[in-house]
Amino acid sequence: MSYCAKEYLGQVRLLDQRITAKMEQIDRVRALTQKITSTIDDISVSHSKNVTALQDQIVRLMEEKESLDRQVERLVNFKNEVQEVLELMDNSDYRLLLELRYLCLESWEKIAGIFHYSPRTIYKKHVEALQQLDEILKSEEFLRIHEKWTK
Repeated sequence: MSYCAKEYLGQVRLLDQRITAKMEQIDRVRALTQKITSTIDDISVSHSKNVTALQDQIVRLMEEKESLDRQVERLVNFKNEVQEVLELMDNSDYRLLLELRYLCLESWEKIAGIFHYSPRTIYKKHVEALQQLDEILKSEEFLRIHEKWTK
């Protein structure tokens, strides 16, 4: 199993985006459930069809929430793995740069400000950090960490 550093770290952003999308889906279902509830409150005749619709939406909402919980757990575990892998880096500036960019999802401008470097210098340091991480991702130590977090 071989990983490219940028693709490996990019999985954090992808998982984060999936969680955000799932949260938006839950908000839409929750809003629909509230709309159905207010419709039921306004109608005093036959409730059976509307009650069933509400029950279906509540079940769907619960399923979406469970899915979100699983994705959040996966993201937290993966961030822990990445953090442990980054601890293997010799250069603490490289480690911090990658943590800020990939774990904290900070912008290049903010990272440059934190380091008091120009954006161009940060891009250069980023390439160097990824090269160092590429070497770590080929190591036995990485495989041990990865296996621990993927069990």
